[in-house]
Amino acid sequence: MRSSPRGQVLLINNEQFDEIMECHSHRMGSDVDGNNLEKLFLELGFQVNLQRNLSRNQMVSSIRAFAGSERHSSSDMAVVAILSHGSDGVLYGIDRGPVCTEWIVQQLDNKNCKYLRGKPKFFILQGCRGLIHDYGTPIRLFGTIPDDKDNDVRGITLSDAEVFNGPRTTELRSPTVEDMLIACSTIPGYVSNRDTIRGSWFIECICKVFMTHAATTD
Repeated sequence: MRSSPRGQVLLINNEQFDEIMECHSHRMGSDVDGNNLEKLFLELGFQVNLQRNLSRNQMVSSIRAFAGSERHSSSDMAVVAILSHGSDGVLYGIDRGPVCTEWIVQQLDNKNCKYLRGKPKFFILQGCRGLIHDYGTPIRLFGTIPDDKDNDVRGITLSDAEVFNGPRTTELRSPTVEDMLIACSTIPGYVSNRDTIRGSWFIECICKVFMTHAATTD
């Protein structure tokens, strides 16, 4: 990680939807997520392209353009962060058009993005992957609960639901998909929680951890 800028970041924040989806047309708090991620990666030395409220076709075009950018040739890594409504395997444009998350990842693999071969690719996918809510499991607490000054301001919690026997060959090949970290805000089948004031739980934690430890910890 010695290049300047460190890498390219594509940040898509879909906050205001054209039609009411399953829960809400406005993803309140997502603007906080977008601003925090932009600030985080700028301070880490990345070049950030923040785009807001894209339709399905606009998302596809933006991701393709990002994957084909020659700027990756002089960068050490790339980041794709998408904040939107979703369901298992897809994220939605503001027109409710679905974009397959597997397709998103494929655009930056070794076959489709030659400039990022051998370089880390970091995907941050903030969106629901189903309709199941996790209400937590009761536990027995020992002692007192420490005060958390960061929890003084809270809004309403919402969700973003929505081959071994191949022929032998002497050709030297590398894996199509490698050097990738794919971070999803929830497990398959479950909703992803978002605070209307502080943003999503997932993005808040990512920003807090990186901002606290990036200068001293790998």
